Amino acid sequence: MEHAHVHVVGGGLAGLTAAITAAESGARVTLYEGHRTLGGRARTADGPYRANEGPHALYRRGPHWSWLARRGLLGPVVPVPPREGLRFRFRRDGAARRTPPLALLRLARRSARTAPVDADFRSWATGQVGAPGWLERFTAQDPGLAPAGEQLLQGQFPVGPDGRKAEGTARAEELLDLGFPGWRERTTWRTEALADGRTGAVDRPGTTWRDRPSVIRGDGVFLAGDQVAAPGLLSEVSFTSGLEAGLLAVRGAGRHSGAGVDLNQT
Repeated sequence: MEHAHVHVVGGGLAGLTAAITAAESGARVTLYEGHRTLGGRARTADGPYRANEGPHALYRRGPHWSWLARRGLLGPVVPVPPREGLRFRFRRDGAARRTPPLALLRLARRSARTAPVDADFRSWATGQVGAPGWLERFTAQDPGLAPAGEQLLQGQFPVGPDGRKAEGTARAEELLDLGFPGWRERTTWRTEALADGRTGAVDRPGTTWRDRPSVIRGDGVFLAGDQVAAPGLLSEVSFTSGLEAGLLAVRGAGRHSGAGVDLNQT
């Protein structure tokens, strides 16, 4: 494979996984990234407030945990606080409550086989549990994410394909009013961003990951990302598809002058 040349477009989790896999297989790899830094949605903001630029989820003992550890790519890990230090609250009927809404409990027990196939996911999920979203105090696990004596809160609120950022912001502020009274006067730093078309590995009711676009696109092109036909949960889909695309690209490069890996990050 010393003459194989693999081109990877996109330096997010899937692209970096594909590039490392191809390089370790002996291929020469060129990685293309349009942003000034690598990482995709796994980037973290610079400065004293270490805010995530996209949703982060890395499950211990998941498929890419040991893979990262073997290569020395798993950074410092902060444990979750003791159980007695965790406090979950759910917004229901305009108040913060300890117990989740009944609709959420029903959804957790619902079999995927009963989901409708003639409805889009947004309409179906909204009818089941309403508009979701979460807000978390990240400095509860790692105080170093903010300057000494300050707290860093981060949240994510889906607004749908036709929604506006202001809708998600308004829902975030409602949760802040419930959980952190007087937060407006205490805020020292704030940032907002709208991620367009980035639902991630969420399948329509009645479908599975096998119904997503195939990794193999033909003509020496392979697709990787969190919306590709690969198993896993959330970021694990990017990882597993990146592994497969990297290996297939190396094999394809042996039959072509070069092989490419495109990243499905929309």
